[in-house]
Amino acid sequence: MKRLFTALVLCWAMSCGGANAADYREEIPFVPTPIEVIDRMLELAEVKNGDVLYDLGSGDGRIVIRAAQKYGIHAVGIEMDQLLLDKARAGMQNPPELRYSRLCIARDNGARETSSSK
Repeated sequence: MKRLFTALVLCWAMSCGGANAADYREEIPFVPTPIEVIDRMLELAEVKNGDVLYDLGSGDGRIVIRAAQKYGIHAVGIEMDQLLLDKARAGMQNPPELRYSRLCIARDNGARETSSSK
């Protein structure tokens, strides 16, 4: 079931190709997910050591950072909005117990990434 859900999300994301963050900024506002909700989502997903998490539209990176902190997994956030990416990078500055987290920004001309490991 998890694989089916993941496949559906990826198909939806791929169908949005070619759009850029400015096209959506006013239409779809960023709404931060509370930590309690993130913890419950990760619990329901039965995240375990060795898993890889991809967060499409990762916003300020809180889900990616929390997953890496709490479970020590490889977590990848994908965000098109440069302002939100900057917030995510700032959130990675000395987060407690961060083992590994990588944030990527997808662009029409490729991707940039930043890594932080402890």
